[in-house]
Amino acid sequence: MSYKMFRERFIVKLKMLVKCTIFATGILIAGFANFSVLNALEEQEEPQHIDLKTQRRQALLLEQQRQQAEIKSRAQLLQIQKALSRNDYALTGALLKETVGKGLTIAQVRKVAKKCNSKSLLRALDATKAIVEDKELNKERIRIHFTRGEFLQIALFIENDLPWHVQRGRQYLCKKQTNLPCDLEYDPQTKKAFIVFNQHPHTYVGAGSNKIVSKAMLYDQKRPKMVARALQTEKKKNEMLVSQALRGSPGVFEIIACTKYEQSGEKYRTIYSKLYKTGSFYDALHKHQFSLYEKAQMALTLIIGVDELHKRKFTHRDISTRNCLIEIPPGLPGKRDIKIGLADLGRSEHIFSGDIDLSKKVQGHSLYNPPEGIFREDIKKKDFLRADVFAMGCVLYELFYGRLPGWHQDKYFRKVGGSESKRYRGLMEKIKSETRKQRNALLAKKASKATTPQEDFEYLILRMVHHNKLKRGNSGELRWEMEQIFNKIRSQK
Repeated sequence: MSYKMFRERFIVKLKMLVKCTIFATGILIAGFANFSVLNALEEQEEPQHIDLKTQRRQALLLEQQRQQAEIKSRAQLLQIQKALSRNDYALTGALLKETVGKGLTIAQVRKVAKKCNSKSLLRALDATKAIVEDKELNKERIRIHFTRGEFLQIALFIENDLPWHVQRGRQYLCKKQTNLPCDLEYDPQTKKAFIVFNQHPHTYVGAGSNKIVSKAMLYDQKRPKMVARALQTEKKKNEMLVSQALRGSPGVFEIIACTKYEQSGEKYRTIYSKLYKTGSFYDALHKHQFSLYEKAQMALTLIIGVDELHKRKFTHRDISTRNCLIEIPPGLPGKRDIKIGLADLGRSEHIFSGDIDLSKKVQGHSLYNPPEGIFREDIKKKDFLRADVFAMGCVLYELFYGRLPGWHQDKYFRKVGGSESKRYRGLMEKIKSETRKQRNALLAKKASKATTPQEDFEYLILRMVHHNKLKRGNSGELRWEMEQIFNKIRSQK
């Protein structure tokens, strides 16, 4: 074999070997790639396989729990049904307290009530449903940690057992007597029942002289609502009498009921009223802005309140921004439907009763006293009515101008400010310097019939705070004038 032929054969074999090596290497690489992909797929499939098993187990557990809950619910409903069939409403209430909202629904209990034809329970269920469906009431319920079952128990007691206690003269029932989560109070005059949340921190509203104000609930099958409950000792008889006389009167805080009861040897009087969410007028003046329309509307309402008192020959004797309650709806200043009323009638007295205490200040808050109030012994009975007008004028002054009157200074009302005569002269001069110039200017414009409704409003206020008590006008005149002013402001665009 020649060298040339040998070399050609060697090159051919070498090429074949290279090709085989490349092919084998490709197969190995592909094999390794497939192996890693399979491993990755297996790793992905394994958790899915485990998850499916877990889901099945969880589904089985849930089904078992559902079946157990259903068996338990049936047993509880059967217990309630048996208690109702025996007319054992005490046991029924206890069972409802422990089960409703914790396994049983209102709808399930309603079916049992219909089956047993229990009208008391059906009415109690309606009341409980109304509380749960009202967003604000439900928030209050959660805040004071009362369950649906507890409210249903209370409602059932009110519907079924309360009338029996009322017939026997028991109008206030503490929870020890009833085994309920809270106290109950009933007003035989208005035939309204109240749920009393005693000593719960979230229901506290405020306190005054011999008075504690807290939240309570007015029970009603369709429209239950939170109200204010002012509890006072027997000492404050006048407030109760005046409140009863003014219940339903415009311009006065909305009085719902007045009750009295005796407990542990102590006598108590209670006034239930509308719960004004904004609070006192004093706080509102520092936090809110008002349009001219809203200012005139509030002024008219408060003047009407004073007139309603005076028409019945009552004097308030404690008018101030702190003793006016207000509720402002959400929104910007404009024509909001603001609720406001004259409140705190604890110092109110009948001017012809002969029991007016002349040793007390003419107005409870010294800064709202008129100049003649410095000489308490010389005050005549009708002067108390004029003092109310002056004090309301001070309230409206702050509303209109957005600031306190310049004469609201302690030095005019405390003995450290000098003798009575000196303080009287100083207060008279201060009121004159603050009001006389503007009042006379407005009076001149009124004479030529050139005043705007806003200027008429301003003049009315400056007239109410006149240093001369005989020139302030009485509540009836002021009411009529303010109605005319408000109608003009309302008709403006």
